[in-house]
Amino acid sequence: MSGLNTFDPSSAAIVQGTIAAAAVINEIIAVVIAQKAFEWAGELENHSPDDIPSDWVTSSN
Repeated sequence: MSGLNTFDPSSAAIVQGTIAAAAVINEIIAVVIAQKAFEWAGELENHSPDDIPSDWVTSSN
């Protein structure tokens, strides 16, 4: 059982890289799903600046 307690730096690097890659893939999937959800909800329609409510507009001063 002593083999389970050893630390292998090369394996640690592989695990860290795998976790980082999984995090990036997860974020990409989350963005695509969020975009689709907004499309399905009708929130991504093209609006002109005249369609924006005046209380949403901030002054540029």
